[in-house]
Amino acid sequence: MKYSIVFVFILSFFGATAQDLEATHLKHVANIEALKALANPTHGAMVYVQGYHNINDRGGGYFYYIDPIHDANIVPDNGMNIRPNRNNGIWKRINYREVSIAFFGALGGDILDDTKAVQEAIDYVGNVNQTSFPKGGTVYFPKGTYYVQQIVLRNRVSLLGEFGGTIIQPITDINGFYKSSLVILEKGFVEQVNVEGFTFYGTVKNNHQRLAAEMENEDSGMHCFDFNANETNGGLWYANFKNIHISRFKKTGIRFEGGTDYDLNNEFNRVNQFISFENVRVLRTNSAESKALYMFGQNAQINFLNCSFSGVFNPDQPPPGINVWLESTPQNPNQMIKLGPQTSLINFDTCTFENADLAFHLEGAYAINIKGSWFENLNKSFDVVEYCRGVDISNNKFQKAGTRYLLSLDNSGVTFTNNLVRQTQSVEIIKSGRDRNFYGKNNYYESPGTSNQSYFNKN
Repeated sequence: MKYSIVFVFILSFFGATAQDLEATHLKHVANIEALKALANPTHGAMVYVQGYHNINDRGGGYFYYIDPIHDANIVPDNGMNIRPNRNNGIWKRINYREVSIAFFGALGGDILDDTKAVQEAIDYVGNVNQTSFPKGGTVYFPKGTYYVQQIVLRNRVSLLGEFGGTIIQPITDINGFYKSSLVILEKGFVEQVNVEGFTFYGTVKNNHQRLAAEMENEDSGMHCFDFNANETNGGLWYANFKNIHISRFKKTGIRFEGGTDYDLNNEFNRVNQFISFENVRVLRTNSAESKALYMFGQNAQINFLNCSFSGVFNPDQPPPGINVWLESTPQNPNQMIKLGPQTSLINFDTCTFENADLAFHLEGAYAINIKGSWFENLNKSFDVVEYCRGVDISNNKFQKAGTRYLLSLDNSGVTFTNNLVRQTQSVEIIKSGRDRNFYGKNNYYESPGTSNQSYFNKN
């Protein structure tokens, strides 16, 4: 047996396949339940399991048995460490390159609730008591559609899907109720997280007992990504999101909430920061409450590259709703000027903003940069209000992006340079309030009847 184990680990190191390992004459069983049912295994015994539920469902693998007298501290987790039915030993999984949710029973080809399997895989990789290798790693989602009630991101645990093939969709519990947010953070700080290669569909699947009409009427739906540093007493740091499509969530596609009160001693620890989004598309619903991106409170140094924020196209008129809302907080409830914890240093590069009543609402935000981006089919492109500073809008193209107005400026400062405005019915600045500071230069217009053209090209 000792030589068989050594041989298997050598094959594992060089990327063994099932055919390679058949040469070791290992015992085969059909699924995890059959593995649990094996009677009287001996320490070091090895078994090949052909699937988690069914043969070739991608949840099988190679296991060896550890007698409790050799290690009684291994905790069963239904995926990597399996407890037999008749004793306290452990069947331990070997020969894997990454932890797959299929190892914990997620099938991806059915209509069942995969919440338990998905979260068990994430918790295994993020478990602080894990001793087999350092904390953290990647959880792999094979191609398929997975129905989950909620996913809790863990510190230093990344999620990897197959772009265009891995679909996550919310599902109700057995009573027909669903969570307000699909993806949230665990308590404390969540750092060094990568999420890549997913499609998230916001249509909630009803799991049995409630009528679809009852679900539709009870509230406004759910958020997709909801990163609330206040609720977790921490925040999201050093994270990357890439190759993701978020579609039809009734509330918000991406939601950040940071600290909101300077008076708290630890408020600056409640912050989301050092985060990047690349090739992320958010298609919101066309309700007035729906937003593609929402930030409130202490959020900083967040970058969006080649991303899209849009409502559903309506050929007759821009649909209702706001694509992007960035807001800082007042220092106290009686002070209107936004001097509290700030949403700041937010960058949009080569992005798209389409199909909405309003593309951007900026309120008390600092150092917001929008460059090289496309704006189309909008009633309004920008509302900039309540002590915004350092807002730089440059090198963008506006195509029918201001049927009511292009930019509303109130008590704020904006730089607007090197932009192209084309076929916009009415381009004007609505100036009101206090402390206006506008600088415009080198902007070009191909819009007959445009008003306030000269204003856009003088400081």
